[in-house]
Amino acid sequence: MAAVKKGVQAEIDTDTPLKDRKFKDSKLHESVISYINVLDESMDVIKNYSYGSAEYNEKWSEVYDKRTQLLKTFVDQYGLKLQGEDQETLEELVANGASAAKEQHEKETINKLISSAQFEKKDEGDGNYFTYTAVIENTSDISFENVSVVLGLYDADGVKQEAYAHVNTWAPGEKVKFEATSDCNATEIKPTVQFYDVAD
Repeated sequence: MAAVKKGVQAEIDTDTPLKDRKFKDSKLHESVISYINVLDESMDVIKNYSYGSAEYNEKWSEVYDKRTQLLKTFVDQYGLKLQGEDQETLEELVANGASAAKEQHEKETINKLISSAQFEKKDEGDGNYFTYTAVIENTSDISFENVSVVLGLYDADGVKQEAYAHVNTWAPGEKVKFEATSDCNATEIKPTVQFYDVAD
């Protein structure tokens, strides 16, 4: 923990003066400020969470992914290079940044596909049982698998129940039907992604 804190503080001390430096490239300046802000966030995680706890690991992973994605930007767009072992470490960080950016893109893509879906309600005949259905096209270039969706079903009194819809595979350009059943007569339906995989 002390070593992690010392490393982050060393970067903060080195990089913070760059906030006030004049840059010819305003995008680079924005990225530098973003990087310094992520270093500050990293220090907040160290200070506010118990090292090794589930909360620490989750928050640290978030800021680490942000940091490595910014480092990838500096390497790809501005030719950042270091020497010797430092360069090897930088390459490892950039590899994580690439992976994190890919995962973030996948997450944003599927969340957008599901959150924009319109689920239709069908009364199964006695007013006590309902089917909720949406046909959704995968307009992305990502092939998803094991997609599980939670439907937040809100009745006229605003009471929420949950129902679940699932598909095994969902290729780019493919339309699939998500369907769930419930005894809730919903007046509002909010779909969210519970789980998914991305096909290799």
